[in-house]
Amino acid sequence: MHLQRLRRASLALALTSLAACGGSTDPQAALAEGHRALGSNDNIAAAKSYEAALANASGAQIAQAKLGLAKATAAINPNTSKAHALDLIENHADTVTDTMIYDVADRLRQNAHFDVATDLLERGKSLYPDSKALDELGIKLANQASTSSDPALLERLKGLGYLGD
Repeated sequence: MHLQRLRRASLALALTSLAACGGSTDPQAALAEGHRALGSNDNIAAAKSYEAALANASGAQIAQAKLGLAKATAAINPNTSKAHALDLIENHADTVTDTMIYDVADRLRQNAHFDVATDLLERGKSLYPDSKALDELGIKLANQASTSSDPALLERLKGLGYLGD
């Protein structure tokens, strides 16, 4: 009886330690934790959870984890965010929507990474030329970037039709 309690306590301690060290190995649980952390603006914890999910994910979970990583890293490292988003677009085109691209690019815009957000806007518009969500993003970017001292960014937004002459 005492030995059985000791085994249960040891197992509980081991599971708690595992969870504390690296989160769940269950991709669905890791995705849920990533969503929770992202919703709380804990981008580092979210990125770690999405990376954990990606390590064991399959099917649609892979696209969810990559989208989560792209969103979580938008505030941390814009180029990493862009790389995750482009990887998602290139390798999971059947699941990518214009609103997914908008979500990542808008997070980049909110963190004043206008050039990287514009990269994703350009890619998104090439896939979804009639997207109202991406047009909304283009207008937001143009409004914020219109005071930018980056002439190349302004030319790109002008070329997309979001800035006048």
